[in-house]
Amino acid sequence: MWRGMFNVAAASALYCLLHSALANDWTKEQAVRHFGQRAADAWYRPIFNAQAVIFLLALAAFIRRQPGRDVYHATGVLALLLRLGQAAGVALLAWAVLSVGLDHLTGKEGVTAWWQGAADVPRMPDGQEPSPAADGSMRTDGPLKHSRHPMNWALLPLFWLNPRMTTRLLAFNLVLTAYVFLGSLHAEVHTARFYGAAYHDYQQHVPFFAPEP
Repeated sequence: MWRGMFNVAAASALYCLLHSALANDWTKEQAVRHFGQRAADAWYRPIFNAQAVIFLLALAAFIRRQPGRDVYHATGVLALLLRLGQAAGVALLAWAVLSVGLDHLTGKEGVTAWWQGAADVPRMPDGQEPSPAADGSMRTDGPLKHSRHPMNWALLPLFWLNPRMTTRLLAFNLVLTAYVFLGSLHAEVHTARFYGAAYHDYQQHVPFFAPEP
């Protein structure tokens, strides 16, 4: 059991480190240096998203092969309530993605501009900052009114409300929960740099992570 938990935690941490390395400023600067600003702005985000999915699938396959046992296994009404909590997390995640901007997050807007031969391609997103409003100001609609990082917050019910908790899933959840929290802290720097004073004002009025009652 302990060996399996260690393997899962180590592999999950490696995934997080790779994710961070490919999202940092140095990597983006290298993309601009080797491919040019226009191509980097267009293709960085979709390529980043693709590798994140591929390596997450590889991580899941690795985790399934590790030894482990049940921590608990809820059934009946309790299992149903936990699944409903996960469904609420999925709904919140979808709402947050739409509020932040699906084309913005996937990189579709940049690829479309590049494909159409536009001279100016929307700059590559620094992270999960919302796509700007038409006047360039920060958008604070939907779940962005209740949490500065609603997409990351929405992941927690998916992690922790599984009716069956195994030692492998527990190890994965612990590492990924720490990562999304630390990643949200890191994202504050990028978003503040993009929006400036508007984001500093936003920080004064909206909770950092979990919505407040």
